[in-house]
Amino acid sequence: MPTAPEVVAAIDHALRLPGVSSSHWRNRLTGEGIIAPSRGVPREQFPHEIISLILAVCIGYRAAGRPGLALEYGSLVASDGTTLSEQLARFLDRPEDLIELRVMSDEPAAAIRYRQDNGNLADAVFVGPDIDRPSALQRFAVIDGNTWTALVAALRNPPEVPTRKRRRRRRRTT
Repeated sequence: MPTAPEVVAAIDHALRLPGVSSSHWRNRLTGEGIIAPSRGVPREQFPHEIISLILAVCIGYRAAGRPGLALEYGSLVASDGTTLSEQLARFLDRPEDLIELRVMSDEPAAAIRYRQDNGNLADAVFVGPDIDRPSALQRFAVIDGNTWTALVAALRNPPEVPTRKRRRRRRRTT
């Protein structure tokens, strides 16, 4: 698995995010204790940390006030008993099976369209316990299958993360 700077660069590149968007969310999640901080040599990120970061980026402005919201989204349960984090971890291993991921940013809800093992298409809907009817105005973040496949490919072969060059001191000659 890639290190934290490589995950941030891969998400920014695959989702075409401006600047250091996912780096901002990673710092927020690290400050909240959801992602373990790494001092010195960066350690490899675990799948649940990568998924929390992707969900925080999809949720957007609502996660700014509550960084733990990414964990709430990850623990949403579908009708078959699986959580959103478990499903997305499965698609980190087999990205070609994911057709579409929709994350509703206003209320804790998400939907996945995927290909089952037998080749049939299936939908999984993840809704929070306190939602009876979704609101009429909905704001979704959509990641289609091609983007997800590109994201997982970037996570498997992470892009080069530029390191800072050491400043050289000019020598004084007398």
